Amino acid sequence: MEMKHTPISEGLVTIRESSTEDTETILSVNRAAFGEEEEARLVADLLADSSANPLLSLIAEVEGETVGHILFTSLRLAPDEGLRATILAPMAVRPAFQRKGIGGSLIEAGKKTLSDRGFDFILVLGHPTYYPPYGFKPAGPYGFIKPFREKAEPNDVCWMIHLLRDVIEDTTPRKVICASTLMKPEYWPGG
Repeated sequence: MEMKHTPISEGLVTIRESSTEDTETILSVNRAAFGEEEEARLVADLLADSSANPLLSLIAEVEGETVGHILFTSLRLAPDEGLRATILAPMAVRPAFQRKGIGGSLIEAGKKTLSDRGFDFILVLGHPTYYPPYGFKPAGPYGFIKPFREKAEPNDVCWMIHLLRDVIEDTTPRKVICASTLMKPEYWPGG
């Protein structure tokens, strides 16, 4: 991935693909952003989960300090239609750098990289007002069924999709099967 540089008031933000040497820093960003160990454990587990591959892990740096992280992991669909898809989970930005466009820069860099790598769409279970400005819209009307559900929920505004390619031709019900680490009911509220 080509590094992307974006100016913010604190300096220049550099976004790059992470390496194994970045793991501890990534976990530190998640601890700081969420104020708990649970999110960092989830990230560590996803980075080690072979069923999450291929994955895309991007970090944002300001003046050499890692201030943000975003992770995209693979998923499968049932029925399998040969579509290449990923789920965004989680994204974290250190509190002192929140609300400065870093999260959005990570999302945009992820979308471009995934599109360049031939992915068809991204799913996310996230805040209903944060993701729509980045092109996400409810996934239920497209027939995508969250894990631990029996049917698509058209009115679920937190379960969203971003199409990287115009590949969804109908609303055929499609069960989403995430990496093993994410296939736990506690990650899918209301299930």
